[in-house]
Amino acid sequence: IAVITSETVAQRKPINSFMVGAAHTWEARPGEMLKQITEVEFPQMFRSYRTASAYEEPREGAKRLTVELSLQHYDFSEFRATVVVQAKGYGPGRTQLFEKSYREEGDTQGAKMFWGGAFAMKSAIRQSSFEAYKKAFAKLRADLVAVLDRQ
Repeated sequence: IAVITSETVAQRKPINSFMVGAAHTWEARPGEMLKQITEVEFPQMFRSYRTASAYEEPREGAKRLTVELSLQHYDFSEFRATVVVQAKGYGPGRTQLFEKSYREEGDTQGAKMFWGGAFAMKSAIRQSSFEAYKKAFAKLRADLVAVLDRQ
């Protein structure tokens, strides 16, 4: 079970860029992005999985795991996104198996912002954020495999 609280999903981050015009402000929704990337990544990692907004334990399966995911930091500056995702893994009986933070940066989107201006800003935020989350989940995936191998 992947646990992402409603407080995490509700996180918002206003973003301004002087390159595309100081009057333009975009609102990134990094908590929603975290939930979306989880819904893409976890089905590829686990045969049976679901999300929850509060701690739950799986009732079935030989290897059961609850992973609490939270967003410790999100920023979009210098044309790239930076995320810090914290993961806590629990086995049956809420026995903590691991806790780790994953800090990753997305690819720079300066050229897109330069040539596309304000029209390209949402795309630049989305693309760089997606890359940062992808990198974090690649490392998380390796850690989850190691934890499950020990069970």
